[in-house]
Amino acid sequence: MFAACCLSAPKYGNDDDMADDIATRLFHRCCRPYHGGRQAAGLDHYNIVSVNNSMSAEWGNFCAASATAAERPAAPWQTPTALPSARIECGITALLNSMSKFDNTKHVGVINNVRFTKELFKGSMDEVEAVLKAFYDNDGVQTNLCVIGKDDLENAMVHRKTTRACLVRIGGFSARFVTLNPIVQRGIIERTTYGASAEADMRDLIFDIQRILRV
Repeated sequence: MFAACCLSAPKYGNDDDMADDIATRLFHRCCRPYHGGRQAAGLDHYNIVSVNNSMSAEWGNFCAASATAAERPAAPWQTPTALPSARIECGITALLNSMSKFDNTKHVGVINNVRFTKELFKGSMDEVEAVLKAFYDNDGVQTNLCVIGKDDLENAMVHRKTTRACLVRIGGFSARFVTLNPIVQRGIIERTTYGASAEADMRDLIFDIQRILRV
């Protein structure tokens, strides 16, 4: 029952005010201890950057929350980091709206990964540019773009020798896809991909630009 309630609850990334409010309040509380740091350090600005690195991406798969008996041991000191974005269900503009709600006076960067297909960049670059511009005009701070299709990544898992040049954005760092832990690879593959072949995503990109500007 508890698991079912968690799965059905509103999720961050869908422009849901309740879920996004929880995310922003938690994030701002994490930022609070550092607000007075600039005076102590003698700096004009002293804020946090929300970023993960190779250690957190790898070790996060050994935490109790992401562990299964068949796949990996549980290490309770880590939190899950390479989880799929299966609950991002309302399109690219909803995701960017959620991302823009963090108060950018309290941080100097929040890592947000967005993956587009090559076909979308090639055929609809004007729409992509307009949506990203709207995100920054709406107080968004940072996006990490990865331009590759899910099928390309699945092919790289099979043909490792011929796809060593394939680079992916993990969080705060990039890596050769074939060198990553298979569990991390699968987590990256399952992330939401926005592509020109997805009619709903294209409707978001073309028709929801005013929505992201909140006019």
